[in-house]
Amino acid sequence: MAKGILFLCLLFISLQLTAQKNISLDFSSVKNTKAALSGLNVSGFYHFTEHLSGGIELNRFFEKKIIRKDIEVEHNLEEIELSAWDFDCNFHFNIPLTNHFTTYPILGFSHTSEKEKLLTQRKEHTDHFWSFNSSIGIMHSLGKISPHFEYLLTWGKVNHEFMLLGFSYELGLKHNKHKIKVKK
Repeated sequence: MAKGILFLCLLFISLQLTAQKNISLDFSSVKNTKAALSGLNVSGFYHFTEHLSGGIELNRFFEKKIIRKDIEVEHNLEEIELSAWDFDCNFHFNIPLTNHFTTYPILGFSHTSEKEKLLTQRKEHTDHFWSFNSSIGIMHSLGKISPHFEYLLTWGKVNHEFMLLGFSYELGLKHNKHKIKVKK
């Protein structure tokens, strides 16, 4: 763990030498396709270079009532209210497709707090776990505002699939006015 943190610190320092000096704020709707939960994603990314960015994301999945079979008694049904919070640290590597479209693989990790309320038994349980994130996204650049779509897989204690649809807003600390050139 200590070696990993040291590596990330050294990487951060070395990337500062070529930093693009931009940050972006992202706002998205997010859907957990496995648990059928919907919510909001808010994130902030620092653009280390023209291609590499890293950031922190917060996902809030709103309460949803579901009915499932009781684990202990197979023919009993339980009414459950699910909700969750996700805290993610992700890195994007931007690959230009055209002057306005970019695709980006995503790698990172997340910490989830998933709350289950058993309404029929009036019990509540919160489960905390870590996961790794891997995914792909596509973005359409319209200047400072860029709509994007992401398909995200998390794997670890519990595997999930997510879809995000939203937009990024770029805040230039030192605005880079040139466009990414596509090699032909």
